[in-house]
Amino acid sequence: MVGTIIATDPDKPAHQALGPASDQLLIAAAIGLAYAVTLVMVHL
Repeated sequence: MVGTIIATDPDKPAHQALGPASDQLLIAAAIGLAYAVTLVMVHL
């Protein structure tokens, strides 16, 4: 997915195409938390 985003506009640096790293980290953390909560809810 990251490769596709970068390939759509090769003139832009990866940092501009993807946004700040802190935003990406926040999104990854939110997805991980949602996954963990889902696992707990399913196994209760």
